[in-house]
Amino acid sequence: MIERCAGVDGKNYPARPLRRDDLLHLVGRVHFLSHSDGLSVRQIVRHLEEEYGVRRSVGSVSAYLNAYRCIKCSGGQNGTPEHPEGPT
Repeated sequence: MIERCAGVDGKNYPARPLRRDDLLHLVGRVHFLSHSDGLSVRQIVRHLEEEYGVRRSVGSVSAYLNAYRCIKCSGGQNGTPEHPEGPT
């Protein structure tokens, strides 16, 4: 579970930024859930919170799918933990 703290605006935010390794693992998990399990972005958000205790917004999950490309993503440039070699 990621520690949360209240921001000035009253919303909850991660207490500290994710480490690079944790972020890459999370991005890889998002791609895996999207491609292998065929989940929608909202279903991925729900699954991450229920199964891993990780709260992410729909916008951040969508950004993970668009900013980090894997083999199954068309025209991608960066690999993910599930597909470290990147696109071919």
